[in-house]
Amino acid sequence: LLEAMSCGCAPIVTETCKGAHQYVENEKSGLILPVNDTAALAEAIIKLIENKMLLSAISRNAKFNVQGLINKSTPEMWSDILKTEKPQTK
Repeated sequence: LLEAMSCGCAPIVTETCKGAHQYVENEKSGLILPVNDTAALAEAIIKLIENKMLLSAISRNAKFNVQGLINKSTPEMWSDILKTEKPQTK
């Protein structure tokens, strides 16, 4: 979650995801949804797709909230790994 937020991803978490709540404030740095509510999840995704200003604000705030917690090279490291990772053959 923290790595995604450090890259500016807008997090969508559930109400029971207690650790996330210290970094995610509903409608400000992410969206907090009821557990097992697939309709709410669909609505949240559509909301972010349709409301670019909200998505931009949440992304910016999410990134700000975790600044200093994640080594700035971590997202770059994973990006490099994923770019060079070769599919495993069975």
